[in-house]
Amino acid sequence: MIFRSREELDYVREKLRPTLEKRFSTRASSCCAGATPAGALLLQVAGYQPGRLRKLKLFAWAGDSAQADIMKALGYQPVVLEVADILPGLQTGMIAALPSSPFWALTLQFYTQADHMLDMNWAPLVGAVVITRKSWDSLSPAGQKALREAGEAAGVQLRTISRRENEEAVAAMKRRGLKVHSVTPEAEAEWRRTAEQLYLMIRGTLGAGGPAFDEVQRLLREQRAAVAVRR
Repeated sequence: MIFRSREELDYVREKLRPTLEKRFSTRASSCCAGATPAGALLLQVAGYQPGRLRKLKLFAWAGDSAQADIMKALGYQPVVLEVADILPGLQTGMIAALPSSPFWALTLQFYTQADHMLDMNWAPLVGAVVITRKSWDSLSPAGQKALREAGEAAGVQLRTISRRENEEAVAAMKRRGLKVHSVTPEAEAEWRRTAEQLYLMIRGTLGAGGPAFDEVQRLLREQRAAVAVRR
């Protein structure tokens, strides 16, 4: 919940992109990147406040022990599972809630067992096409330019498509019984306060190095100040 809108997400992604590509550059090159605010919360029971979530067994990614440790420190009940075990876990009661993009909730049928969705973007999903340095260097300069330009265009298209797919997925699941719960301003403020407790814990972990995390915060202050001036 660091980002409050798609515009903020897009702004920070583009500002950080040169730095991220430079960090890749010794071993690889990226030619297409995108991010979409997608991490909705699916629950088996209606829940609107963070405190309710602490009472439920919550899915955590296998292989990400730092995430599970942070969740435990905040009083949650993480259950570490592989993606293939999510649906059986919901069916058997091993878990009762999970974050998921609407598209995957529909495709993998999570919503059939967790039929309440909190209409709140919890976390963005970020992806990129990454090419090994050896393969990249084997291309001619003209080939590199063409591939990068194609990747830029594809990134824009993928962001548009993925966001539309999520909206369509929510509509399809609602027709099949999914209950989507809006978040009041008061509840959203409570969720943001809860999320802010995570910041010191994820700074330097979960792939967010301290300087990178601080730069994201600086860029958000910059973008929000610009938006405030325009208003």
